[in-house]
Amino acid sequence: MYVPRSLSDQKVKKIMWKLQMSKGDDDPGVRSVNHHIGRQFWEFDPHAGTPEERSQIESMHEEFTRNRLNVKHSSDLLMRFQFASKNRGETETSHILEEGQDDDEDEVIKTLKKALKFYARLQGEDGSWPADYGGPLFLLPGLIIGLHVMGMKDVILSIEHQKEIRRYLYNHQVLNMLCCWVEDPKSPVNKLHLCRIKDYLWIAEDGMKMQGYNGSQLWDAVLAAQAILATNLVDENGPMLLKAHDFIKNSQVRKNSSGNIQSWYRHISLGGWPFSTPDNGWPVSDCTAEALKALVMLSQMPYDIVGEAIAPECLYDAVHLLLTLQNGNGGFSSYELKRSYAWLEVINPAETFGDIMIDYQYVECTSAVVQGLRSFTKLYPNHRRDQIEVCIDKAITFIESSQLPDGSWYGSWAICYTYGTWFGIKGLVAGGKTYETSHCIRKACAFLLSKQLHSGGWGESYTSCQQKTYTSLVGNKSHITNTSWALLALIEAKQAKRNQIPLHRAAKVLIDHQMDNGDFLQQEIIGVFNKNCMISYSSYRNIFPIWALGEYLNYVIIRKKSHA
Repeated sequence: MYVPRSLSDQKVKKIMWKLQMSKGDDDPGVRSVNHHIGRQFWEFDPHAGTPEERSQIESMHEEFTRNRLNVKHSSDLLMRFQFASKNRGETETSHILEEGQDDDEDEVIKTLKKALKFYARLQGEDGSWPADYGGPLFLLPGLIIGLHVMGMKDVILSIEHQKEIRRYLYNHQVLNMLCCWVEDPKSPVNKLHLCRIKDYLWIAEDGMKMQGYNGSQLWDAVLAAQAILATNLVDENGPMLLKAHDFIKNSQVRKNSSGNIQSWYRHISLGGWPFSTPDNGWPVSDCTAEALKALVMLSQMPYDIVGEAIAPECLYDAVHLLLTLQNGNGGFSSYELKRSYAWLEVINPAETFGDIMIDYQYVECTSAVVQGLRSFTKLYPNHRRDQIEVCIDKAITFIESSQLPDGSWYGSWAICYTYGTWFGIKGLVAGGKTYETSHCIRKACAFLLSKQLHSGGWGESYTSCQQKTYTSLVGNKSHITNTSWALLALIEAKQAKRNQIPLHRAAKVLIDHQMDNGDFLQQEIIGVFNKNCMISYSSYRNIFPIWALGEYLNYVIIRKKSHA
């Protein structure tokens, strides 16, 4: 059981379910290309936990079940209980002043330090931040049916696993059923699959669920590293960055898939980064780009704080992979090039998912690549410079052409227009555009400002993804993650030069939502894919308020004082 270093001088809390990290000695069939770094799975220990701790865990379960019709999204409390000796706390009212007086800096720094201290306690020894990546309800029935057909249900899933799965099914009333066809029950490939099932199971207060991936380790880590760096409170958070840096370096895919990849219609993999761990083996364009950007930033930090920089050759491989992933219209898909036509959606067999027949281009992926390549050129200006510049120019054209008439961009991987518009603005700015020179940026800022709530925040419903029109949360509630994306976008577009009040109001919302222990409230589900499938990103409630308040501190509050 890994415990964050910040808790090493405290008594380790034992609970009945324990999250194991970066271990591979549980099954000889489990293989790894990076010594299992980043692997995570839950293990039941019938002897662990005091009566008081067991009672606390049971109370979490009971409270979720009581409120399941009103609060459908779990808060990932079991993991946080194990890693941070969970303290629920109450929200603390801030005293930040709307006009941005001198008291603001102390208030923001206080909030950031509390947030960073809490988030450090959630980091594993391997450098990643484990978190719930559940959400899709259709995965678990397929797993159970598949194991049942194979005669392996009771072998792979213990009684306690099945108990928690039943709890999850009850809490979320899953009715859909999937079919599984087992071609060869004795195949060694099937055995390799079986020993990895636990990697896809996650337990929280709502029960045990199945994730669509073996986690979101790399994605969360590269975003978290950028968020921490944005605070400029690096010296006191060096241990966090050091572990995150090592994890990111250890997570790069260092070889292509075996065999003739052309015969399998596989893209190259060497140099990329996956969404979770390299054992997953599938590089993603935006994961690779965000990792590239984070590593370039970390390579410019003092060695004694963040450790040794990654070898330039590894960055060159990442750049090469990204350049091969650009489509003819300048956009970037997620896993591969766009290989066919959108009309294939007429034979889409799914009743609920949209745009699944091919890998489409996305503003998020395209923007991330622009940002990553631009960061790279600042450190390595002579490496494939002409090709990179052509790539960026084409990507900017794609971003501009995909902007909607109201000034927004549709976000395909999180909810929804606030997310897409943040990436749209970030990509254009990284490509050399400014508020003054870009009509697209001006329209995007106007869109975001038009959606700011009376409270000062932003709160977007998942129905935006389905209806393809911006829809506020019921009751016009603010959501801290939407608010963070909007605040980050406006700061990037230099809103502070024009009118700082919207920024102060947004920052106040974030500060007011922090709890006494430094954590932030869990709110409505915030991730999505294929327009209709919502998914958890439980670390977002920590990462993005830290990131947004860090940039607010350094680019609004402190910069204002320096120009006074």
